[in-house]
Parts: sequence; structure tokens; C-alpha cells
Amino acid sequence: KLGQMIRTHGQRLTQCHACARQAIAFYPPYYYRELSRPLFTGQYFENLEAVSCRLDPKEVTDELLFDGLGRLLAMDNQEFDAADVTQEGRGFSQYRQVWLACADQMDARTQQQMLDYVRAGGHLICFPTLPRTDLQARPCTILADGLGIRTDRINEHRGEIIFWEDTGQEIYTIGCIETFQADRMQVIARAMDQRVCGLRIASGNGLATVLGTGFKHQAPAHRLAWQKLSCDEDFQTPVRCDDPRVIVRFRKHEKEGGYLFLLNYHNQQIRTHVCFQEADEQISLGSIVLDRTCGLILPFG
Repeated sequence: KLGQMIRTHGQRLTQCHACARQAIAFYPPYYYRELSRPLFTGQYFENLEAVSCRLDPKEVTDELLFDGLGRLLAMDNQEFDAADVTQEGRGFSQYRQVWLACADQMDARTQQQMLDYVRAGGHLICFPTLPRTDLQARPCTILADGLGIRTDRINEHRGEIIFWEDTGQEIYTIGCIETFQADRMQVIARAMDQRVCGLRIASGNGLATVLGTGFKHQAPAHRLAWQKLSCDEDFQTPVRCDDPRVIVRFRKHEKEGGYLFLLNYHNQQIRTHVCFQEADEQISLGSIVLDRTCGLILPFG
């Protein structure tokens, strides 16, 4: 069935794009680990301490970015792109906000590009730290210095609790906790010793939000915490379902119409009503039944 779908709609599918106003930053150097960490041997040849690294890039990308943020955005039906931040001439002005998972190292050009994005009016969300060195382990704090954020202290104990400032909720983390100092900051979260581990700060025409730790999407409190890091804007897909268990995506064709992707990953059948939100108007697309662990691809328009 999938092959028939591709033969019939393949060319039109390639002419479609996501309606995304936010992006997850993709930083390729964090994935250059074929030699240092072979996939099937279980061996580990990389010495992070030798290159002044406190954080393991694999933990940052796999656990915090994909199992944490990525899973939340998918389950919350938010549209997002994966944008390569090392691509020459790549602009980010089309994105209202960019999520940047940082390890200790990041090259100077990319740090400056992210700083320019903020100053031009974007919202940059960094976690679980800000870069300290370039890829050759030379000191490089362009992003942190440009934002006026300084590291206060680093708590190496893992799995501690932080407190969300506006709700008082306790959030269980899976990494170390870094606290910060900055002038004219809005406090978002505090560590157990009341030091600031999450903050929002203005820079130029934009904002930067920095969280000094991370967490997976394991509980409702985690979902709320990720949402509160985001700016106050609706990033959900224009296609809406009345059952939040259904994951839905919309890919818009460059001329008209597009495709709906609906996924039921639960082990039970789901009947849901689907509508298309366009400006202030809702267009009903009727009811759809999704069998358990089943997905649908539907042409639209």
C-alpha cells in the first residue's frame, strides 16, 4: 500500500512543505561519533575530559533533545522544522523561535549566527548549557557573552529537582544543574538552593531563554515545563483533532491543498473528528476511525 501511495502521489508529496514557525536546531558536529562511539560494539573511545567537555553530546541529542523536547512537540501536535545551523547563508528569520540543544563545544560562527538571530527579533531557547569552547577546545563564549549570561555554579549531582518560578511545580531532571547570573533577567526556574537555573533575557529586538538542565517527557509536569519555555504563541498544526491521543501533521502543497498524516500509536481503536483551522474559520473534515497502531495519509484540497 505504501509503495502504491508513493507511485501515485510521490512527486506531489515532494512539492509539499511543513507550515512551521519554529525549528529545532540541528548541529551536525554533535553527531560525528562513528569512530569515537561505534554503534554496535558498545566501545567508547572518546575522552571528554581531555577536550574540556562536561556534557556528553550523545546524551544531549538523544535523551534531552529527541526523547525530551522532540517527543513533546510531536505529541503536542506542534509543527517544527529541523534546521541545520551550520549551513552557509541559512537564515532563520522565518522562525518565531528556535530550540538549541547545546553541549560544551560549538564553533564561533554558529554561536554568532544564533546571537544574530536573537538580536534580529527571534526567540532562542538553549538547554542544558551555553557553549564554552569551540570545536578545537579553545575558549569561545560568544553566545553567552553576547547575551550577558554568566555561569554561577554547576551542581554535578544528577537527577535532582528544580522549581518552576510561576507555578512552584517540582520538575525532576535527568542531568546536572547549572545556575546562572545575568542583569535584568526574568527568572523561570530555580535549583533547590534557590539559585537561578532558568532565565529569560532580552537582547536587541529578541529574547533568549536558557535552562541549565534538561528532562525527558515522563510526566504532565514535564510537558507543562517545556511549554512554558516556549513563547506565548500557537505552534500547533492547522489540522486539529478532538482526541489529543492522535498525532497529526499537515504538509502544504506549493500550489494548493496538501496531505494529512494521522497516527494512532495506542493499542486501541480511536474515532476522532478532524477539522482544518484557517484564520478564524474552522472547516470540518468529518470523523475518522483509526485502528490501533495505525496511520493514515490523506490527500487534501
